[in-house]
Amino acid sequence: MREKASILLVDDDRDILFATSRLLKSAGYHVREASTAEECREALKSYRPDLLLLDVVLPDADGRVLCSELKADPALEGIFIVLLSGTKTSSDEQAEGLDMGAEAYITRPIANREFLARIHAMDRIRRMEERLRESQDILEKRVAERTARIRRLSGRILEAQEHERRKIGLELHDSVGQLLTTAKFAAEKALDQLQQGAADDCATSLESIISYVQQASDEARRIHTELRPPLLDDLGIVMTISWFCREFQELHSGLRIDMAVDVEEQDIPEPLKIVIFRILQEALNNVAKHSQADQVDISLKKNNKDRVEFVVADNGHGFAKEQMHSNKRSTRSFGLSNMRERTILSGGAFEIRSENESGTTIWCFWPAG
Repeated sequence: MREKASILLVDDDRDILFATSRLLKSAGYHVREASTAEECREALKSYRPDLLLLDVVLPDADGRVLCSELKADPALEGIFIVLLSGTKTSSDEQAEGLDMGAEAYITRPIANREFLARIHAMDRIRRMEERLRESQDILEKRVAERTARIRRLSGRILEAQEHERRKIGLELHDSVGQLLTTAKFAAEKALDQLQQGAADDCATSLESIISYVQQASDEARRIHTELRPPLLDDLGIVMTISWFCREFQELHSGLRIDMAVDVEEQDIPEPLKIVIFRILQEALNNVAKHSQADQVDISLKKNNKDRVEFVVADNGHGFAKEQMHSNKRSTRSFGLSNMRERTILSGGAFEIRSENESGTTIWCFWPAG
């Protein structure tokens, strides 16, 4: 059973103070008493009541003014004040007291039963407001936490975008750019040979230009494929995973990749397909660069909990958890963060398990449909 409220009762009439206090205690309330505004202030320094019953006429202060003073004190935020007045108090004076912060007015004399009913009602209202404040505090805390999380995610997204742009820029410069520069020099040479009448030499130079342009075209196609493989749009995620794993295994001959795909193409939402492909890219690149694994198991399925599950597990060296959360950002930790962000932003859950010399397993889960 919920404990009754604590009350500070302030009244300069000793008889009324005694009778009211006894009535409230008989109803189960915890009551402390004060006779003046100064005694009230002193009591509030060490005692925080749920309800403050405050007479409007005190020997050393106007109760309404005292009410306004207490309401302005940050240390007493949320205190519930009920003003007690005599029959001579006008409606304007009561309205003034409410304007100065009181939650309610009780005019005396009043029957004991009605007085207690009014106090019970005030206590119920106070409890409701307290629960509302608590709920608001919880909601504000959650909003603040989610706002901070969104900011972190936004920062990670921008960081990932810059990483991708830098990577693409370097590839364009080091491959396509270099080939086109070489082709340019070959074209200048061919033009010079043509002007000098060296037709055979010019023909040879033109052949080399064709070769350089073809290589540049192949490189551009490769970069385009890595950005978004046409297979993903033409044949779907299942075939794209198979293609990418074959290509990756040919590039890394010491690595064996086993696939277990138990899902229909229509089970994977369209926006999720590119997310799964990006996670596969990141995961296999991390394996090739850091794990020294010779076996990778890849699984994509729709499990009995009606969710899509994507798993990449290797038998490599693994790493300790503190390495993942280290302030020193390695390409591996960047890749792991990137995978986590992609999964969470697409509505999924991300889990990773890894220990030194025990391999690494990455789980990603999304609601199906």
